[in-house]
Amino acid sequence: IHLRKLWEAVTGVVTERASIGPGLTLSARTGAFAPACGGIPIDATNESMIVSPSSEQCALIKPGMGNDPVLIKSNEPEEFVGPVFRETADVILLMLRNPVDAYQSLFEERNPKYMASLDLDHLEWSVDFDQYFSSIWQPYINHFDNCQVPRIVIRYEDMQTHADAL
Repeated sequence: IHLRKLWEAVTGVVTERASIGPGLTLSARTGAFAPACGGIPIDATNESMIVSPSSEQCALIKPGMGNDPVLIKSNEPEEFVGPVFRETADVILLMLRNPVDAYQSLFEERNPKYMASLDLDHLEWSVDFDQYFSSIWQPYINHFDNCQVPRIVIRYEDMQTHADAL
């Protein structure tokens, strides 16, 4: 979420998501979902904190138009099947997280009751790492490997390790 906030502050263009969410509408330009304006509040620490934007936020962060750059968040295979950007982008900036950390993050997100209690009766998402790797992470990588658009790949872990250089 912090990269998305930085993107919006620097470009003045809202970030988009490959999946629908509260307050988002389909962008005909990209095939992804975006808020009408306002972007992500600077004090947000997760996506559940994204609320209706103020008129001040809407004046600063607006939807992309024409050839404006676009940042689209996608996490899973079902989210990246059809966005238009894959065929029309000049370049794709792909930020990857190592699959072990990505799995752990998704596991915690999908199992909030289990994480709070560590009670197996509260385990809602029971995909193991091998299943995750073969059905989510690897197809995601393959999707972009099979794309004709040039890609710039940034490892999430490098951004953390070398934050002062950014």
